[in-house]
This record gives sequence, structure tokens and C-alpha cells, in this order.
Amino acid sequence: MPDVHFYIGSEGGYGVENSTEATVEDKLLSSEIVAVSKNVGLTTKVLADERVEALRNEKLWQQQESEDQAVALGFFDHWHEWAGKNGTFWREWYQGLLDGEPLDWGLQRRVALIDDAVWEAGIEAVAAEIEKIRSIFDLEKRIGDLEADLRRATADRHGIGGNNPPEMLDDAPIAKELVIVWKPLEDLSNEIGTGDPDPSRLKVIIERLVSALKTGFAWCLKKGDLIVDTAIKWAIPAGGSGYLALHPEKLEAVIEAAKRLLGIL
Repeated sequence: MPDVHFYIGSEGGYGVENSTEATVEDKLLSSEIVAVSKNVGLTTKVLADERVEALRNEKLWQQQESEDQAVALGFFDHWHEWAGKNGTFWREWYQGLLDGEPLDWGLQRRVALIDDAVWEAGIEAVAAEIEKIRSIFDLEKRIGDLEADLRRATADRHGIGGNNPPEMLDDAPIAKELVIVWKPLEDLSNEIGTGDPDPSRLKVIIERLVSALKTGFAWCLKKGDLIVDTAIKWAIPAGGSGYLALHPEKLEAVIEAAKRLLGIL
């Protein structure tokens, strides 16, 4: 990310050059340094880390009373008038800091690491890149949620740890049901992990996930009440029986997030 410095003051404007005046952000930084470093030395670094974490979730301004603050708020309140949809992320980013509810710091880091060439290409190029980053970031989280559930369902099925995909057992429809989603889910993770997913490969993976979802529903409809008998037979808690059939929402969320990403590639 280029060294861009926005300064907002009662007699200033908005620019990208460094300001020689005391700026709002300079004062904020000084305040944060004092808050973090008070009575902290090398032997109490943990205390400093805790204070930093707390500051991340505090409102940007504890009191809104200065003229500079009013000018800054007015600027971002009218952001959409000139930035339009290209400024959506930045408005959310700033509002999150104001409210003490910042956007995910991992997401912010990825935005900050956008290649300089993209920043230099202009606001539309940056907005498009941020949209892709947000879509990938959201998809990664949804994949993580689904994988965690699948591992729990696998552990419930086997009564052992669920760090690996379940084994294929002929007389265990639950295990079969879980197996069919592991491979496309793994392929999806690998594809978006490149940072530049291929639309054609992504489309194929989505189709495989949709097929897995349909298979789960088909199994549920075919077995009917036997799904309960199967759960009893295998001594499986209710949450582990016919997972894809009974709990499709997280797989559906992954599919929808993948479709959104495909739509912007």
C-alpha cells in the first residue's frame, strides 16, 4: 500500500502529501502510545499486547467535541457522493473504527497488501480488487465453519478424532455422505488459496458441491425415519446423523459464497 496520508483540519483539506501541522491522526497515535506503554517494559510485554488488543476495539474518539472531528465526520458522511460504490469498503472501514467495531484485522491486512500497481491504477481498480479480496475472505471463513462441522460429525460417527476425512464404509450411509463433500471442499480451498482462482475450475467445484448437497437430501428422503434408526445403530448424537441432509445451511453458505466470487472474476 502506498504511503498515503490524509489530513483533516479546520484550516486544511484532504491530500496525499505529508502535512507539517499537528494532525488528528498524529494526536491519536500519541495518545495510543501513551496508553500502551505506560508502566510497560520488556518484562511486561504481555501487558502491552493486551492494551493494544483492547485499543483495537475501542471507539476511535471517546468524545466528539472538536472541530476537526466534526469536519472528518462530515467528510465521510458525504463519501458516497463522489466515491459511489467504489468507496463502500472505506466507509465501512471508517465507521467500524468510529464505533469500536473494526472490520476483521485479517481482511484489513490483505487490503493493505494490495500491489502498488493496483493502487496506482485508480479507485475503480482498487475497489474491484477489494471486492475480490472480501469475497475470498468470506468464502474462506465459510469453508472453515463447514470443515469444523464435518470433523465434528466424523468424530461423532467414529467416536474418535475427526482430523481426517471419514473412511468409506459400505454399511454406513452417514460416512458416505460426509466423504462426498471432502474432496470438492479441499479443491475449493486450494483454488482460492492461490489468490487468483480460475473461473472455469471454480465453476466445476461449485457444481460438485451442489451435487453433494443434493445427494444429502436424496439420502434423507430415501431413508425417511430410518435416519433416526441409523443414528441409534451407530450411537451417533443427533447432530451427527445425516449431516448434509439435516444441516445443509453451512454447505449452502459455502456454495453461495463461491457463486458470488465466481460472479466477480
